Amino acid sequence: MIIYGKDFVKRHNGELKNFVREALKHGYGMGLPPEDTFDGGSIYRYERGDWSYQDVYYGGEPYGGMVTVTYLGSVCWTMVYFGRIVGNASKEEVYSALSEALLHINPTLPVRGPKEYFTENGLTYHNSWNGELKFFNGREIIVNQNGTVRYEMYYHGGFVSLR
Repeated sequence: MIIYGKDFVKRHNGELKNFVREALKHGYGMGLPPEDTFDGGSIYRYERGDWSYQDVYYGGEPYGGMVTVTYLGSVCWTMVYFGRIVGNASKEEVYSALSEALLHINPTLPVRGPKEYFTENGLTYHNSWNGELKFFNGREIIVNQNGTVRYEMYYHGGFVSLR
């Protein structure tokens, strides 16, 4: 196993940002079906060169999961998340809006959607966060036309094994 030094962040932050952005385009937002895991979960995988991305999640409503990125076979970055529908919102409507919003990857912190996105079905996606790729946390919500929250998801993550 590789133990990454602090210079790894300096050397690879931009490359990791580009890779995560690329991997997101091959996952949930694209509407592609995930693979099944041995323990009842679902997984999206993407690889390019020395980089590998895995997004494993469990449940459907609510749901939780973890994204890991490896470089040269060792995990260097992770993100965990937990989301749910709020109230009696339509699962199909909310997740359709979420999938649409996630196609518009946040350029500042490319781990979820943009700061704000108005979906075709009239719902609005909002994403707020603190930090940067090396250490961050955030919350995304989807609201209806009246501003009522219909969905919420919390996430946090960053570089790991830095010594």
